[in-house]
Amino acid sequence: MLIYSFTKFSISKLELSTLSLFILFSFQLKISSAYLVLWFLIFFVFSIYTKSTSINKFLSALVPTLLFGAIWVVKNYLINGCFIFPINSTCLNSFFWYREGSTKNIELYTSKTSIGFNSYFTDTNLNFINWFNDFFINNEFYGSFYRGFYINFLISFIILYLIKKFLFKQKHYDLKIQVIIFFFVSSSLLYLLFFGPIPRYSTGILSATIGLLGSNITSSKFKLDKKFLTIVFIFSLILLPRINSYKTMLNNFAITLPDPRFEWNYDEIELNDGWIAPKNTDICWINLYCTSEVGESIKTQNGFFKTMYREK
Repeated sequence: MLIYSFTKFSISKLELSTLSLFILFSFQLKISSAYLVLWFLIFFVFSIYTKSTSINKFLSALVPTLLFGAIWVVKNYLINGCFIFPINSTCLNSFFWYREGSTKNIELYTSKTSIGFNSYFTDTNLNFINWFNDFFINNEFYGSFYRGFYINFLISFIILYLIKKFLFKQKHYDLKIQVIIFFFVSSSLLYLLFFGPIPRYSTGILSATIGLLGSNITSSKFKLDKKFLTIVFIFSLILLPRINSYKTMLNNFAITLPDPRFEWNYDEIELNDGWIAPKNTDICWINLYCTSEVGESIKTQNGFFKTMYREK
């Protein structure tokens, strides 16, 4: 929607409000979507410069987003002591239950597990080859999955491009639109590279790239048979699950999702009063009496809300 608004050089108040809500929702799901906020600000400046909208119209359209955003920030602060979790610099509080430095540990762990190029870029002894090897080859747990994911994307992209090239008519975007699309995709991919291109972060921009591939299609060059389209549609549905999922089903006869009570067990560290902590991981899964942060005695305070905190 953001790119579409750029390309048509105008936007209605409803579209502007919807777009800002989508960006807020993306940011709430993944803090790494922050670059969309920057592009939204660029669009704001662009709209004012081209006089396609006014400042009053723009600000009035943002009222629902600002309202929901403010509620979300307050909720964050009351739950974990941070305006934006897990950004440690936003954790400005004097709550008795907050453990100083705990958010910084989570922030560092998240950055480390994302394997972004940023830490390699700032280290003079490391380069892009080192990052590539660590991400795709030396990664014991997820290296093969990451390779399969991106190889699958590249093959799918090439196939779709060839289908578009030979079976469909296309309109040519003018230079301004081409430049906007190029900078949006390239800056998104660069941002992703620096802060961790793991699949759950990259799915959004990769899906948008596929969508942009077909954005200038006008009509088909040939009359396509309905049976052919039906076969393509069914084949596409079959390919929705990952190949590894089919392999798991055939090899292990597993046709359901694993039960975390039995199949996702982890070594436990016993704390006090029935509380435990996972060993060598930060994931508690469904255990409500599990905390990934270890330190001091864990206490529970009953009231309007039940509060779990560490006794200092």
